Amino acid sequence: MELPVNQRIRDLRKSLKLNQSEFAKTLGVTQTTICNVESGKAGYSIELLTKIAETYNKEITYFFEKDITKEKPKKESFYNREEFLEFRGFLKGLLPADLWEKVLPMFPKYKVSPSVQV
Repeated sequence: MELPVNQRIRDLRKSLKLNQSEFAKTLGVTQTTICNVESGKAGYSIELLTKIAETYNKEITYFFEKDITKEKPKKESFYNREEFLEFRGFLKGLLPADLWEKVLPMFPKYKVSPSVQV
């Protein structure tokens, strides 16, 4: 998920614990400019993005990057016995028994949490 540039600017400012007036002063613009850019009432210029990036040690690409913190994490383990058994049954049904025993250890991301007893 990509954040809009104006939201990135706002998030950066807030992470620095600066109000709009303080942030604007460090960039040599008015508080109204920052308010309008953050709210989307006004567009941003490449000059403003460059100034923010230089002032706060960010790459210009920071404003356009994908927000990985909002992505749903990938599931790497089973959390209950039924879930594990369902997967095991599905996979086991596809493979001959001797191959199944060799394949199962090859899937380290499919771990059963310690509380699960199979």
